[in-house]
Amino acid sequence: MYNATTDKNVLEKSISKLNEIYDSIPSTKGCMEWINKDEKDGGCGAWCCSKQYPQVLYVEFKNIWNFVINNWGKERFVALVESSLMAYLLDEHRMACVFWNKNEKTCQCHQHRPFNCRVYGILPEEEFKPRYEKLKILYPNSRNQCNLISTVNGEKITKDQVDLWWKQIHEVESSIGIHPGFIHDEFGGSYRTFYEHVLLETMGEQGMEMLSKMRIEYSDEGKLESIKMCIKSLSNSV
Repeated sequence: MYNATTDKNVLEKSISKLNEIYDSIPSTKGCMEWINKDEKDGGCGAWCCSKQYPQVLYVEFKNIWNFVINNWGKERFVALVESSLMAYLLDEHRMACVFWNKNEKTCQCHQHRPFNCRVYGILPEEEFKPRYEKLKILYPNSRNQCNLISTVNGEKITKDQVDLWWKQIHEVESSIGIHPGFIHDEFGGSYRTFYEHVLLETMGEQGMEMLSKMRIEYSDEGKLESIKMCIKSLSNSV
């Protein structure tokens, strides 16, 4: 994918470096304490997880994917792929992270969460505001970052720190063989939503071409039937 290396040792070293960068980001508090409480009770109602979906670089996704492959059972894995298909093909299922468990109100990959999730709520205003203004144009219901989150020690994060972390993560992305020209969020880039990464990993580029055609040409009923067939086939093969 994206001409990334398949060398296990290179990937392991790169993911290890990625986690070193994650560890350098100050720990936060507030999210896990309030995520399963309704807004009327002072919580967040899991708004960011249930109404938004983060974009992640490929190496960040591989970090989480390794965790999924090594720790999840068949039923849970198939459910993730099904959620990803629903998100990709059906608009009404898109505004939620596929790793959000709405029944248990938990993130299924919190320990391995990507950069965007780690800094959400603690980004300096000059860093977050331009993103927020852009999001409001695309998604009018977007909100400002959560005010329930702060660093554990009260430290304020600076834009220079955020820029450095992001630069370092870009370097890790390049270290697995992805050309800098592919590290972007436009068509064909390695900075994608979780559901796109999941589908690319399980169905490949040809499968994604088929899904892209289906997304445009099929009715919702046809999409649902195709999802049902894909999941049946996947369940029989894993």
